[in-house]
Amino acid sequence: MKRVKFFSVSVLFAGILFLSACGTPDPDPVTPPPAPPTNGAAAVAPPEAEAGTLSGTLRVASFTNEALIWATAFRGAHPDIEIDFTEITMEGGHYQEWLFNTLVTGVDVPDVVFLEAEFIRMFVETPFLADLSHLLPEAHAINMFPFIIDAGMYQGQAKAFSWQATPGAMFYRRSLALDYFGTDDPVAIQALFADLDTTLDSFRTIRDLSEGRTFGTGSANEFFRGFGANRAQPWVVNDTLTIDPLMFEFIDFARIIEEEGLHGNANQWSASWFQAMNDNLDDAFGNPVQVFSYFLPSWGLTYVLMNNVPDPSEGVPTTFGDWGLIPGPVPYQWGGTWAAATTAGNQELAAEFIRWIALNEYNQMRWATGVFDNAYLTAIDPAFPSGIGRGPGDFVSSQNVVEQISDTFVGGLAYEFLGGQNPYATFGQLAPNISLALMQGTDAAIGDQWQDAVGSYLDGELGSVEEILASFQAAVSVQLPHITIP
Repeated sequence: MKRVKFFSVSVLFAGILFLSACGTPDPDPVTPPPAPPTNGAAAVAPPEAEAGTLSGTLRVASFTNEALIWATAFRGAHPDIEIDFTEITMEGGHYQEWLFNTLVTGVDVPDVVFLEAEFIRMFVETPFLADLSHLLPEAHAINMFPFIIDAGMYQGQAKAFSWQATPGAMFYRRSLALDYFGTDDPVAIQALFADLDTTLDSFRTIRDLSEGRTFGTGSANEFFRGFGANRAQPWVVNDTLTIDPLMFEFIDFARIIEEEGLHGNANQWSASWFQAMNDNLDDAFGNPVQVFSYFLPSWGLTYVLMNNVPDPSEGVPTTFGDWGLIPGPVPYQWGGTWAAATTAGNQELAAEFIRWIALNEYNQMRWATGVFDNAYLTAIDPAFPSGIGRGPGDFVSSQNVVEQISDTFVGGLAYEFLGGQNPYATFGQLAPNISLALMQGTDAAIGDQWQDAVGSYLDGELGSVEEILASFQAAVSVQLPHITIP
């Protein structure tokens, strides 16, 4: 490999607000690769005449080492390619700021840039990314989930593609389901959480039967993405701030959870949120309490739940194997990474790389089943960093591949964690129901302000829906002055 750069930068720019986002983490593999796929996956054949057909230097920039994994594997297929890789943390918005500044100035612009779901539209809606519409037939050929395509589309042009999909789901505790509902069967539990009304009723049942020792959810904010994903209107229509009626329903839903004591005071990413995953949460009086469910995307299983629940081999109390997975009350999506070519870079080479990582069934299959582990990558480049690689389980964007490899996850570590349930099969049922057609570059900024205003209301700092609206509109007008406030 030519060179690898790992650094963080902080630059200033005007006109676009970038916020730190939460997407697919950069974990070390946490599960061993399964046996090579033997059923449907075997039908995914490697492309013919692949190796040695490309040459030159591919400049890649990303916020995640997933890009380095892909670039190194690509170099293994094309030994004459050299990789110039830059990784910058997106903590505090550093990557977004650096990338915007680089694209605007035109200095040292990468050929390929990786974009997270929270900020992909900020770049797709600029003139700095190349039109990759000629790759659309290949995306359709692999039966790419439509929402993955939609996220990268702007004004009729396809500007980014992804190899992964991140459908959201509801993870629940099987033992608690048996205690309060008499069953832990996913089909029966889904019926109890089929929509938002039944979800509230089921949360009340948990509260009452546990005498306040178990809570349906950690906090109401876990539902924000579900409400936002099912709006009929985007946040901005004709340059005017628009609030879909569903967002007012979110206020009512959150208020009920707060007023009726249906949550465990465990906000997402807080210490208490993680502690409750393994029954290590106490209330203000030191009494143990439990949280019944977590709303997480596909990557949340391996990189959040399983990373915070001890393996049984560690010999400590654990909730491992006590989890189940259902669609939950509303379809939604969270996170994901897309790759795009820049207009100032080598567009031809960039397009070949994006085709290889996102539009190639064979490579998606290898990614999902853990072929690109550290040993594989080190064999290509002996200087490849230790501890970086891809374990099995990442949910991919090709529905063809999902159908072909789904059964290979039966018996794996995630399967055991879920008490004998195949997560890949469930995610495969969820992904077709997701839409990102309303996605806009200002979503993260506006959505955060709505959550902040609603949070202030729930905390008693704001006294009415009218005050929520006034606070929200004022904050948006400051951060996004180009948007008309009605």
